[in-house]
Amino acid sequence: MRLELIHKRSLSPWPRPSRPRRFGHPALRAAALIALGLGACAPLARAQAVQLGVDPLRMAYHLAPGGSLTDAAHVSNLGTVPVPMTARISDWSLSPRGTPIFPMRGDAAAGAGCAAWLHINPAEFVVGPGQTETIRYTIQVPAGTPAQGCNTSILFTSAPLRCPGSQSQIFTRVRMASILYITVGHPRVAGRLADISLAPPASAGHPWQLRLLIANTGTTFFRASGTTELIGTGGQTVASFPIGSQVVLPATTRLLRFALQSPPGPGAYQLRARVEMGLPAIQQIEKNVVIGPVATGNAAAASAASSAAPPHGATQ
Repeated sequence: MRLELIHKRSLSPWPRPSRPRRFGHPALRAAALIALGLGACAPLARAQAVQLGVDPLRMAYHLAPGGSLTDAAHVSNLGTVPVPMTARISDWSLSPRGTPIFPMRGDAAAGAGCAAWLHINPAEFVVGPGQTETIRYTIQVPAGTPAQGCNTSILFTSAPLRCPGSQSQIFTRVRMASILYITVGHPRVAGRLADISLAPPASAGHPWQLRLLIANTGTTFFRASGTTELIGTGGQTVASFPIGSQVVLPATTRLLRFALQSPPGPGAYQLRARVEMGLPAIQQIEKNVVIGPVATGNAAAASAASSAAPPHGATQ
């Protein structure tokens, strides 16, 4: 049974099968461009660049316990050489700074993964020049699964190519992923703004940073959006940064870092953030900091004082 499809695909520049497809946001397009060639193969590689694309980059589904659906991803080749590919299901997680982490084959999956719910076909294929390969996948949520959000992916990896007429391999691969978010039932979003801070440069040539730590204490992912600000004496805004739809996975924290264009001078400041994360109320956190005089050869020191984040679901 096919249930609600939260996001639909967008028009893509990649070749497609003739049958109708569903489309969504343009930002979900992906292209990987790489010239395959080292040493004696370099001149050939310039003429035979491999251009691969995957569509969609990201999909979200809402299913009931025991529900299932079948959908498809598309790998396209705009290059001039056929490319052997493999496809496999891979759970993934995010580092606190938001870098995707894909476990190696055989490693234990991190985070709220659900790779066991997916099956793909075909797992191996060759996509020829100007062609598009359709890879179908089925999501089967086990009966009795509690309300939750999970994340997994379909990871596409090209095989190493050989130079024509040569026995040596070119150890270059293209790896692309279709990210899948799956919500089961109606899980409750739970999260909070854990901390806000002002960090001096770690070394010469680096900027001051305004940092915001967001904690997801629930069983489903959410997207955080809003603003964070540095307020000077008298209430004037020294710097303001938008928070643009940052995903926070279940039982994890995200550290958002915003670089100041110019260093703040000595004085008293207030740090403030207002964030929407799917809770009944916008979350707000404030903290007062004092920047002391700059010592010779050292960056100014920022010392934080007072307030912690309010309870989630409330504002200050």
